[in-house]
Amino acid sequence: MERAVFSQRFRDASAVARDFARRYIEEPLPAPLLFRLRLNASFDGNPLHEDERVFPEDSDRQLARRLSRCTAEEVVDVLWRDAMVPEWVNLSVICDAGTATLVEVLACGRFTANDGLLYHQREGRAPFHVLGPSLPAGFEQGQKFSIYHRSACMNRDEFSLVAPNAAMVWSLELSGEDFDDEMIASLPAFPRLHVLHHATIERRRNETSIGVVEIKSNRHESIEKSTSIE
Repeated sequence: MERAVFSQRFRDASAVARDFARRYIEEPLPAPLLFRLRLNASFDGNPLHEDERVFPEDSDRQLARRLSRCTAEEVVDVLWRDAMVPEWVNLSVICDAGTATLVEVLACGRFTANDGLLYHQREGRAPFHVLGPSLPAGFEQGQKFSIYHRSACMNRDEFSLVAPNAAMVWSLELSGEDFDDEMIASLPAFPRLHVLHHATIERRRNETSIGVVEIKSNRHESIEKSTSIE
């Protein structure tokens, strides 16, 4: 795939993801976009097609941290590799980053230059697929909910945006070196928190001073689901 085609499809799909999320999120989402790029988001243990290639080094944790806040051009720089692109890329809004809307970019670990192997052809922007934000349990059509309902923070700056909205948070994921024992011990109260993801907390498997109602180590145990554009 030509880089210009891939770049335009990515930018178009990203704008659709933001606008689609606005149908469900009660807070106004900023027009500018930033991205959290997650590579190797697929199971690639099966035999590869002759036109497929994988990059195990993409799973490096330091790389993941560097890609936690990217511009559109930076995302394209990483995903377009000499005409090879991921076979599928899912886009969904995950938070308000203050001056921009943060879109999560989940990229398949299998890269190919064969357009016939790309997913989501019928959507007209292959390999991109737009998903809406995860819906709260008991969601009813037409209902809006807070962008902070499910919050994920990779550093203190991101947490500083979530903390003033603690009453809206149902699920909280903390990752990165900023969230050490001292930081965890000083967290404010989250009165509606049901699910907490953090390595230190999950090791202890007990209640903390934040008032966690229930701690689950596997995010897929949540009964929430996502909307999608077909």
